[in-house]
Amino acid sequence: MVDALNPEQEAAACHRGSHLLLVAGAGTGKTRTLVERMARLVEEGIPPDRLLAITFTNKAAGELRERLLQRLGRSVPSGTFHGTALRWLKAHGQWRNRSLYDDRDQLQLITGLLKSLPGGATPQAVKSALQQVRLHPHLPRPDWDRAGQIAQEILPRYLDRLERLHAIDFQGLLEEACAVVESGQLDGLYAEVLVDEFQDTDPLQHRILKALAKGGTQIMAVGDDDQAIYGWRGADLMGILRFEQDYPPADVLKLTENYRSTEPILAAANALIARNVERRGKTLVGQNRQGDEIRVFGHGDDRQEAEGVAALAAKLVHTESYAPQNIAILARTNAQLRPIEGALNTRGLGYRLLGGTALFDTKEVRDLMAYLRLWANPASDPDFLRIANRPRRGLGAKALEKIQKASAGSPILPWLQSNVEDLETRAKKAVKRFLDDFGEPPTTALEALDRVLEEMGYLEFLAAEDPERFESRQASIDVLVHDANKELQAFLEQWGLAATGDKARGDGLRLATCHAAKGLEFDAVILPGWEEGMFPMIRDGADPHDQLEEERRLAYVGMTRARHRLMITWAQRRMSRGQWQDARPSRFLRESGLIDGALPVRAVQRRPPRAMDPDELLDQEGGAYAPGFRVDHETFGEGLVLGVRGMGATASIQVRFDSGEKKTIRASFLKPLGYPD
Repeated sequence: MVDALNPEQEAAACHRGSHLLLVAGAGTGKTRTLVERMARLVEEGIPPDRLLAITFTNKAAGELRERLLQRLGRSVPSGTFHGTALRWLKAHGQWRNRSLYDDRDQLQLITGLLKSLPGGATPQAVKSALQQVRLHPHLPRPDWDRAGQIAQEILPRYLDRLERLHAIDFQGLLEEACAVVESGQLDGLYAEVLVDEFQDTDPLQHRILKALAKGGTQIMAVGDDDQAIYGWRGADLMGILRFEQDYPPADVLKLTENYRSTEPILAAANALIARNVERRGKTLVGQNRQGDEIRVFGHGDDRQEAEGVAALAAKLVHTESYAPQNIAILARTNAQLRPIEGALNTRGLGYRLLGGTALFDTKEVRDLMAYLRLWANPASDPDFLRIANRPRRGLGAKALEKIQKASAGSPILPWLQSNVEDLETRAKKAVKRFLDDFGEPPTTALEALDRVLEEMGYLEFLAAEDPERFESRQASIDVLVHDANKELQAFLEQWGLAATGDKARGDGLRLATCHAAKGLEFDAVILPGWEEGMFPMIRDGADPHDQLEEERRLAYVGMTRARHRLMITWAQRRMSRGQWQDARPSRFLRESGLIDGALPVRAVQRRPPRAMDPDELLDQEGGAYAPGFRVDHETFGEGLVLGVRGMGATASIQVRFDSGEKKTIRASFLKPLGYPD
């Protein structure tokens, strides 16, 4: 209804006669405005099938359809770019019943093509580069990194292979749909096309929309340049900044009345995003003016920070009566969330990880826990079958199937220990290797993890299996190692119970990256890891200015998820890539006025770093584990340090043991003895 809209929303719902860009700030009632506009267009006589709504997720399309049904009693065609492209190809006889390849199918195809080429880039990096090469085909080869150059080289073979397989990938859907639209086959089909999240469109999607506009369709684009956070996957910010030039004649309207966040939150978010240069410019005005000031907490290190975040969450739930599902912890990366997951589990706080894999569902944690459970209970066949060939020992699926059949229902591991000599030669060799690795049950969980990670080579196996995800996987493992200095059974009981924490789907806390949280809102938000180098995170190989502005937009997105309470934390040092990195507060805290700025700071806590354990004083000038230092290992005995990579308890120490063996061992499993006399 007209009186349900504020003046800005009303202007957008009533606008007619030209293309329209609606710059809709966070929490300004965008969906309500879009539903009202489309309903009125139908009521004015435009048939529903001459309208089209394009969203970026099926969920958003479903919500739009449902709200139109409530408002109008009927809906209009809606869907994602890819879903819409598929309908167009089918309607014009160009689909040909091909297989639609998803990300995994593409990765498998690319892996096969790379076997004939020299290395230099992982299949995942080449897959991402292929998308960019197809979006920017005229960019000169020298301007691409190694993955991009490989992508340019294999692109013709990749497309040919898809054709031979009678398949198409998601980008191919858009490429073929674009050809259909640019050929004029859709001219006059739609009176208006509404595009949501316009700031996230890529150059190919822009071509589709411009071709529709050329064919007589009015474009109504809705987006927020201050929430453009997907440049790394091809989104083109210039599309929203150049709208008037690309879609003449065009008008621009803005929604700035925020119904979500309190004034202190909006003041800080507005101050932060105003630092960006490439933006249209707007200031959100809060309708919810009362609220607590933002609180900033500093901690000595990332472990203290994780414990502090868990304590804040516990206080919100138990003391301030916030519903757990209305509390979010939003980090820059998934790896940052791992120690926080551990701290939440220690406090018995259930949680749900959005858009990622929870700690206890990760392959590496499930593998390690299977090893530990198997030592405690050798009759656990599911645990044996999971880790028998991780790392690889020659016990593949067929070999395990034969062993399982031969054991005739008896627990497999005890049966193998008694019958290994009866196996055929190849299987006997592999099983003996496993039994030698497995050995006698360890006493502590720390000893158990040491044997799996170092002696069995599981850490090196992970690094070789998926180099791009190794850092994230190591972060998961570090959570277990950090708490493993206890009796094995006690550790299993504690973490077995804790593993149910991330299953609290309905009523648990919400954990996510800031990217995954876009479009969501919560009563209280905690933002950890606000340090230079972590947030903003500036990577090599891209324009530093563009990256910084996108990082600032990402921080803005994180802040504007909060309705009533916002807390931000940082650590004076953080473990990264096996090294302790000293840190200082993020520039974003200063730019938003939260430290040394205009806004008052409440309860800034800066605890000094805790005293470091001797095995954490690694790789420092004159440090304990410098080359030439003597060390002792519980299994391999004494040895001489040859080299050190990294810092802290997770540093890798290369040791030549007195037996003559050379091994790379995590520092936490070594005891320093001193320099030889």
